[in-house]
Amino acid sequence: MAEEFDPWAGVEEQTEERSNTEFDFEKLLFVLRKNILWSILIIGMGIVGGYLFLRWTPKVYEASTLLKMEIQSTRKLFGLEMPSVTGSMENVNLAGEMELIKSPMMYESVLDSLDLSISYFSEGEVQDTELYGSLPFVVSYKHLGKENSIFYDQKIHIEFLDEENFVLTFNEFSEIQTINGKFNQPFRVYGTEIILQKTKSLESLGHRKYNFVFNSKNKLFQNLRQNLSVNVENARANTLRINYQANNRSKSIDVLEAFNKNYIVKTIENKNVVYERSLQYLKNQQATIEDSLRKYETEYRSYTRIENVPEFAGLEDIVSKIRELEQQKLEIRLTKSQYDEIIKLIDADSSTIYLEAVGHLLGNQQIASMINNVLLVEQDLDRVKGSYTKETHARNQRREALLESRSKLKEVIIYSLGTINRQIDNLDQEVLKLEKAFYGSIGGDPVLKNIEKNFRIYEEMTSLIASKMIELNIAKSGTVENFQVLSQPNADIAPVFPQTIMVYGVGIGSGVFLSLLLIVLSYLLHTRIDSVKQVERISNLPILGYVPHYSKEDMNYSQLVVQKRPKASISEAFRSIRTNIDFMNVGEEQKVLSVTSTISGEGKTFVAANIAGVIAMSGAKVALLDVDLRKPKIHFAFGNENLDGLSSVLIGKSNLKDVLRSSPIATMKYVTAGPVPPNPSELIMSKGFSAVINQLKEEFDVIVLDTPPVGAVTDGMIAMRHVDLPIYVVRAEYSKTSFVENANELSKSKKIKNLALVVNDVYSRTLNYGNYYGNNYSYGYGGYNGYGYYDENDISEKWWKRFFS
Repeated sequence: MAEEFDPWAGVEEQTEERSNTEFDFEKLLFVLRKNILWSILIIGMGIVGGYLFLRWTPKVYEASTLLKMEIQSTRKLFGLEMPSVTGSMENVNLAGEMELIKSPMMYESVLDSLDLSISYFSEGEVQDTELYGSLPFVVSYKHLGKENSIFYDQKIHIEFLDEENFVLTFNEFSEIQTINGKFNQPFRVYGTEIILQKTKSLESLGHRKYNFVFNSKNKLFQNLRQNLSVNVENARANTLRINYQANNRSKSIDVLEAFNKNYIVKTIENKNVVYERSLQYLKNQQATIEDSLRKYETEYRSYTRIENVPEFAGLEDIVSKIRELEQQKLEIRLTKSQYDEIIKLIDADSSTIYLEAVGHLLGNQQIASMINNVLLVEQDLDRVKGSYTKETHARNQRREALLESRSKLKEVIIYSLGTINRQIDNLDQEVLKLEKAFYGSIGGDPVLKNIEKNFRIYEEMTSLIASKMIELNIAKSGTVENFQVLSQPNADIAPVFPQTIMVYGVGIGSGVFLSLLLIVLSYLLHTRIDSVKQVERISNLPILGYVPHYSKEDMNYSQLVVQKRPKASISEAFRSIRTNIDFMNVGEEQKVLSVTSTISGEGKTFVAANIAGVIAMSGAKVALLDVDLRKPKIHFAFGNENLDGLSSVLIGKSNLKDVLRSSPIATMKYVTAGPVPPNPSELIMSKGFSAVINQLKEEFDVIVLDTPPVGAVTDGMIAMRHVDLPIYVVRAEYSKTSFVENANELSKSKKIKNLALVVNDVYSRTLNYGNYYGNNYSYGYGGYNGYGYYDENDISEKWWKRFFS
């Protein structure tokens, strides 16, 4: 004999605790659909926020320049070595140079070279825009003293009345003050004379609002400190990168150009300090030695007068003449060394800048002119290098011209050196003759010889000091800045802040992040049933079917839709449930059905009424009994009042036949709950309730009980003792998953036998499968869609409505 099928077999063993921490892809899709509009709105708000940030944030431009630190002195090129100076000059300390650039001394120089004492602004609705360069008006004033400090660092608003008159508005100790004035005419404010000059016509200004600010030195210094940055670009190459940020592009470039110019001056001044100190020391020594020379001259004259040394020798004239000739020799030799250095530079193919520096010291106009010509030819060659390749005729022609000009310069220098050498020889011969005459005159007088010896020593010291002073002056004059500006100050047209791509990226990224956060939180906090599949995953109880969401009309109370709209898809869903109930009835007759839920609002009354109706429409005699004595609702489905009913029968006030009422379906009758009693549980537990059920079984084929929610009261559990097939209703997007788990527990604990589920109010977006006879239900008969079975208005929603709903 074949074994009978038991749909509940093994339910207790198969039902296990589901972990809410398991990832649920269907749940994620549901959360995405529910929050997609919010996500789009959040991302859109991020984009709008980025636009407003770009619109209302002052733009910051950054100018940049690259400097190469190679400060050196041409004294080394002249062969003038001073060990005490060399170390200071050749040690390029990048950290020290950076501090020099950022020093208050440099700030002072830059501010002196730029007119930043007044800032001009064009007023907007949200922010002011700094004006620089082309100004609508210019403010000139004499020094603002302490008595005018109220004007510093505050906005002074200007309103143009007409082409000649204006009004200034400013705050004075929290009080608004106004001053009327005329353009190009001085007016006095607290003793300071101020003149406003209008540079543009009132019509061209477009009646815009402006203001200006007298900047204090502290504010200017602070602005430079905050917006100037100096960094080492390449330590091995001794290069520094200087950046300056400002709200105006032209201003940022001008400030850096001022830094470059003033830095050159300050650098040379600082590097020449060592020469100044050395020169001062030599001058002091020179004065001391000259005093000693005068002392010995005085001794010489006194001795010759006391000892009656004859004047025949003319010793004083001889000494004076020797000193004069030696000075001439010293100057000529220094000139000779300069000529020699020029030849060395020409032979070494050195830069013309060094030739120009040495030629300037010579004072020879012819040579200076020739060096200038070499410089022009060299500049012409440098110019064509950027446009012509190495072997082109233009470059070769200029290269030959440069070599020829250098060769001619060298010939002139060599000729001049010959003349200088002859001059030195002639001077040497004259000095030799005078020295012989001097020694012949003084004879063997030991005192005179001693005086002469000391005199000669100090005279040589004087010559040495003079020579060193000349060398130092040459070195000082020849200190050139090999201070290369590798890149001139320049700023991109696009501001460095705010950057459009970055701002929109942050806005979109923030929107995406917040949207993901919203989705994650919604996923974690979502504990409601969203689809039939989810019910399948968390419960092994049989599912009789689902009831689709019904939106064709507003239902403030339960209605008998299977009778009102028999061709609607919701009616077909109830027919599917009826069929599944028949399949559940294997091997035994099931006369009594009950419909319950966990809490109120899940649609148990609606499901009970329509299950009863759809069974009655199949020809069976059906009785619908409202057992929810606390909140009766069955009477609303039929449009009647709840006067007499089940409670009246149970207390013996009415007969069952008197409270049975007819419905729009001929084979279906219903019993309302009746007046709400004070003891509903006791009434349902009474023998009278069992008698009512037995009496109905004799007259009707099927009895459907609308029982109270089992999660709220115990009435439902008591009533289901008389039931053959209990139906447990859960509502999509309303019932929590714990309600299904509650049904599992009821079945597992044997409190309710043969328990089956119905999922109510299911949206079509969750019906991506065909297990439960959805809108395209065919059940082996080719389907009903397209053959006029469904109402014309009962059409599936658009895909985008299903997705966003």
